[in-house]
Amino acid sequence: NYHRKIIKKIKFLIITFLLFLVSFTPSSDPLPRIIASFQRYLVELPEEKIYLHQDRQIYVSGETILFKAYLTLGPFHIPSGLSSTIYVELIDAQNQLIQKEIIYSPDGSGSGQLQLPGSLYSGTYLLRAYSQWMKNFGEEYFFQRPIKVLSEFSSPRPPTPAVTDLNLQF
Repeated sequence: NYHRKIIKKIKFLIITFLLFLVSFTPSSDPLPRIIASFQRYLVELPEEKIYLHQDRQIYVSGETILFKAYLTLGPFHIPSGLSSTIYVELIDAQNQLIQKEIIYSPDGSGSGQLQLPGSLYSGTYLLRAYSQWMKNFGEEYFFQRPIKVLSEFSSPRPPTPAVTDLNLQF
């Protein structure tokens, strides 16, 4: 009688333990849940990408940069309907805006040009493009490409400090 009670308790503990283990095993494959979450993310926060195709990489001051802009929905690479305006900027090494062009793109693409001032110094400049929607995600999402500008004007150098009276003591 005593042994039967102990055996019943052991059986009860084993069954309880097995039920406990089974309750923590995944009931289904998590992949569909992950895919559904990612698709919901893409619908709620769509990402736009811009690509600029330009006529060349090296320019002379006073010339015109010709470009075509493509605005797409990030992961799908189809024309974006979120934005219809593309902002294209030319920025110098000190992060100062030199030129800005606004392109209308109702179907996800548009063409434009930037006239380089004749007074630009030689150096590397940044060609940057973005939409208003892209500004929600930060500048790291903007299209950015360095371009080289050649000019008769060399890059300004910082002034060298004037040497004043030297006072050397040993």
